[in-house]
Amino acid sequence: MSGFIVTASADKTIKTFDVYSGFKPLSIMNTTDAVFCGEILENLILAGCGDGNILCFNMDNNECLYGYGADQKGAVHCMKINDDKDCLVTGGDSG
Repeated sequence: MSGFIVTASADKTIKTFDVYSGFKPLSIMNTTDAVFCGEILENLILAGCGDGNILCFNMDNNECLYGYGADQKGAVHCMKINDDKDCLVTGGDSG
C-alpha cells in the first residue's frame, strides 16, 4: 500500500487516508485504548495503547491479528523496530 497516511489518537482508533484522492478515508481500526505510538512494518500497523497493550493490525483487511500486554503499569509511550526487523523495543509507564 502506498500513497496513504496513518493517524491514531485518544479516540481509540487508527485511521488510514488516501493521499491521492483528497485524503479520502480508507479504513478505521478500533483499539483497546488511546493510541500513544505506532510503527508500520510492511502491511502491519503496530499500535502502543494507553492500557499497556501493543496491537497488531493487518492493513489489507483492517483485522487485529493479535494483542500483547507489554506494560503492566500503564501506557506504551514509544516503540521502535530495529533495522533488521526482528526486534521491537518499547517504553512505557513501568519504566
